[in-house]
Amino acid sequence: MSHGFGRCLVCAVLSLLVIQLVTPLDKSATMPSLCAASHVADAPPDEDERGFLSPLFRRFEEALGEAIREGMAEEGLRVLERSCDVRERAAAAADVAFCGSDRNTLSAIASLLHDPSEFPVVRIAAVQALGRRWEWGAEGAPILASLLEEEELVLEAVEALMAIGPPAHEALPELKDFLGRLETGAVVFHKPALWHRELCLRVMATIVAISRNPDPHVGELRSALNDPELRIRRLSSYLLFRLGPLSKQAIEPLVGALSDPAMRWYSAEALGAIGMEGGLCVPPLLRLGQDALAQEHERVAAIRALASFGTYYEQIDAVLCPLTRTDSIAVRRAAVETIGDLGKATDRAVQALTTAVDDRIGEVALAAICSLGKLGPRAAKAVPVLKRRRARIGVKYWEEQLTEALEKIEAGRREN
Repeated sequence: MSHGFGRCLVCAVLSLLVIQLVTPLDKSATMPSLCAASHVADAPPDEDERGFLSPLFRRFEEALGEAIREGMAEEGLRVLERSCDVRERAAAAADVAFCGSDRNTLSAIASLLHDPSEFPVVRIAAVQALGRRWEWGAEGAPILASLLEEEELVLEAVEALMAIGPPAHEALPELKDFLGRLETGAVVFHKPALWHRELCLRVMATIVAISRNPDPHVGELRSALNDPELRIRRLSSYLLFRLGPLSKQAIEPLVGALSDPAMRWYSAEALGAIGMEGGLCVPPLLRLGQDALAQEHERVAAIRALASFGTYYEQIDAVLCPLTRTDSIAVRRAAVETIGDLGKATDRAVQALTTAVDDRIGEVALAAICSLGKLGPRAAKAVPVLKRRRARIGVKYWEEQLTEALEKIEAGRREN
């Protein structure tokens, strides 16, 4: 990628960010943060919120990573010093977050927190950049904690501290004090009451993420799953997803929420991240994955969550193998990938994946090839089909993937 092309891509994405920040939004049934769901893949397509721009952000970050390998990181630091363009400065903040974690880079990022631009996009980009580097936890945490009472930056500061996790332990006293003052009304922002409630939940989750102690705040997040406000229920589920196994005590209400069409996707994602109590979780996840009346993204989330319950592979296998032949492309692909992630090469699983190698949809066929590679020597029965496909494919990338899968299978056979 050329420097010019990388810069154009960066500016295009940041232009969208500027529009998002200066244009009034309909925030009904949404989470308020730019980062609200940036760690959740396959977001529901019908959500209208900043957070679900996450696929765009992922492509943005991938492009930056490639650009940095070609020398743009050093240029990004120079842009911080010389550019007056809001988009370029914000892009540079994101760019240099991928550089080394040296003190000069940290100082350059921190200096943007005082950016005088009319729009807060540069300062927000700087906060997000601090959250990308856990190595900066000891030095970055106090900087982020100092932003907790700044209305424009508080959500991003809390998100950044949560992303850093335990290395941000120096911010715990400030976070706990801030939460106490929020709950008593000693700190009030010019925002609706619901926004304040959401901020409290985010701070609770951040305290848990840093301290690794689920008590008492996971219990409060669990209680919020029964809140009459849909936004609160969804946000709580998302935060429990972020906390993963620390959210174990919330499994039961999350399983119950799988029956709520407004909560299915969120609950399935959270249960997959927690990955415990399979006897309780697996049956309803299987039912949702099979439910032809459910939304496609809900079924996909349920199927992907099953990858966390490998000890129940026989029960899961019996449902996923038939789903590799269903009409939905997304469901077929999810089933094929999850069989590979489970790593259990039953005869039924190998046969289902071998059949899927010839799927008429390329993304499903490619997923099947990769999953067979993951199964290694136990997928030996698929070797003739893989070799036949490689001989006739005529596309370099596909040939490489087929060769890689065959090498994994045959290398394992030689070792055995």
